Amino acid sequence: MRLLALILLLGLTACNSAWEQKPFRNEDPNVQDAVDPINKDKPQAPISQAIFIDIEPFYELNVGQRFSMKITIRETDPTFERTSVEIEDLEESYPGAEFDEDALTVNWTPPADYVPPSKFIRRTPLKVTVFGIFQGAPRSYTKSTSINVLKGNIEAPVIVGTEGFDQKFVENAQHQKVIVYVRDTVSPQGPTLSILPGVNFSDRKNGAAFIDTLSKDQDQNDPTLWIFTGKLDLESASDITSYSQLMDIRFVAHSTFGEPSSSVRESFRVYTDLEKPRVFSRNQTFKKDTFSSYSFAVVDPKNEGTIDAQFVTDCSRAPHADFDCRCEPPNGGVSQCTIEGVPKTAESLKFDIKAINTIDTSAHNVETSTNHTIQIDVVE
Repeated sequence: MRLLALILLLGLTACNSAWEQKPFRNEDPNVQDAVDPINKDKPQAPISQAIFIDIEPFYELNVGQRFSMKITIRETDPTFERTSVEIEDLEESYPGAEFDEDALTVNWTPPADYVPPSKFIRRTPLKVTVFGIFQGAPRSYTKSTSINVLKGNIEAPVIVGTEGFDQKFVENAQHQKVIVYVRDTVSPQGPTLSILPGVNFSDRKNGAAFIDTLSKDQDQNDPTLWIFTGKLDLESASDITSYSQLMDIRFVAHSTFGEPSSSVRESFRVYTDLEKPRVFSRNQTFKKDTFSSYSFAVVDPKNEGTIDAQFVTDCSRAPHADFDCRCEPPNGGVSQCTIEGVPKTAESLKFDIKAINTIDTSAHNVETSTNHTIQIDVVE
């Protein structure tokens, strides 16, 4: 019995000795750490759990506007000991800026040339870094924001004039040149020009559909003046307008930074069918050897063009030599014509009239005409 008890005691002692040894001692260290995490070094707690920096995601201000940014630092772990606060590249990124570390404030006024000429806004990152001792080791924590500086009050472009719209146009006048002048002092690449529909009244229609092309050029002597040149394409005007349509069109210029100009409205008239002139007269009876006079009217029914009434008959030669034939210049679309004299012979005479109605445009003329005959019977 004593021998058996001794054997059991020796066995238990061997087992305890084996378990006290480190298991998997011949395995990879990672395996050993996974099985026996007690012997693994504990990692440091993240610094973000010990300190918070309160700033806005971004700040926005204009050139010349004084800016003050307050930085709030909250320390939530008593083992953290702050040593300093710094702002990375403050002077290089923000000329003239001042950082008060005690008050934790940044004060700055963006200079006039801070935003490049070709841009409307300049965005610059700002990094705030807090340095300190945490859990016995030097640590730092950084938070970023952005300072967005705008140019401020951007001067809008101005449409200073137009050319080519103070005329009458006819269908098929495809190469009529029109010009819009825009002054823009802030856009390096020049403004853009929008063509907008005009008013839609009963007597006016949208003229924007007639603008074919627009090109932009900078004045060689004045870099702030931009010249937009276009064409009016009136080839299919009759599909859009009536015989005599007043067209309306508006222009608005925009700077590179989106500032719009005041709109400028222009109007022009398009003719697709010119009415023939009409002669309002009746045959007359004159008495021989007696002074007689007869007047009649040549009319442009719609007062669209210019009336030109002419006697085709030569009143200086027989048998019409006893008569004076003349037509007055038109007034309000009406030309007055007169036949008068003292006839010497009893006979029937015919006087031929040609009435012409003309629209004079920059492209070409449109002309319609009417031939008319007046008979005068001379009696005893």
